Amino acid sequence: GEETGGWVGGVGVARRIEGTVESLDDVDEREIAPFLLTESERQAKSLVWHELTKGYLKQFEERQRERRKKQIERLQSGKVQTKRQAYPQAQSAAHATAMALEKTRAAGALNLDALSSLFSEQVFEQ
Repeated sequence: GEETGGWVGGVGVARRIEGTVESLDDVDEREIAPFLLTESERQAKSLVWHELTKGYLKQFEERQRERRKKQIERLQSGKVQTKRQAYPQAQSAAHATAMALEKTRAAGALNLDALSSLFSEQVFEQ
């Protein structure tokens, strides 16, 4: 079943399990206190996490800087690049559909007669 809810900023949030609503407001903080980190434990965990991931974080920040730099250069050059393949200008909706379907694996499984019947011109090769 679907389950949502939890603790957000120390506030109990309603949880829904298979259509019933259960409020967590009645949970005593003393019951969950053993599962929560103290401030010194949070700081220690943060230090360990940063130490273990510092190499990755440096690489990540460098990649982000490079991406932003390239994006700024593209915008300043006036060139807009897309990752999608450029298709030639289509003469009709049928022609555009045919060009788009050429690149898909599903094109071989399509009933081209049925697809052609949707358009007034014949552009699909049988």
